[in-house]
Amino acid sequence: MRRIWAVAVLMFSVLTCQAAGAQSTASMVVTTADSGRVVNLKPGDTFEVRLEANPSTGYSWVVSPEKTDIVRQQSMKFMRGGIGDVAGAGGKNIWKFEGVKAGSLKLTFSYERPWEKGVPAVKTVWYSVVVQQP
Repeated sequence: MRRIWAVAVLMFSVLTCQAAGAQSTASMVVTTADSGRVVNLKPGDTFEVRLEANPSTGYSWVVSPEKTDIVRQQSMKFMRGGIGDVAGAGGKNIWKFEGVKAGSLKLTFSYERPWEKGVPAVKTVWYSVVVQQP
């Protein structure tokens, strides 16, 4: 009985390690504090950008460039940061990007009211993204 149990535990461990190993893409998180940082990727690697935001103020993060063939935006969501479901509470915008092909670019996020033309952003952060050949 012990032998069967030991074999079952060993098989579970091997399968768990293989499943974890199957996720070969690296994933990192950058924030406002990391502005100016170099993000090194290989095609298929992912990274997240997490920036404080409060949409109820009219401000939103504008990403530039919007489209590029070096990285692809996989998702963007807003997560509330307050306790409960309080109207007007701030939170974080979270973007997930994936490296697509070798190259580099400056990915810029400007916190602004998009309809206010000619008004500078209240906050700007940027990251140098470098996608290297595998």
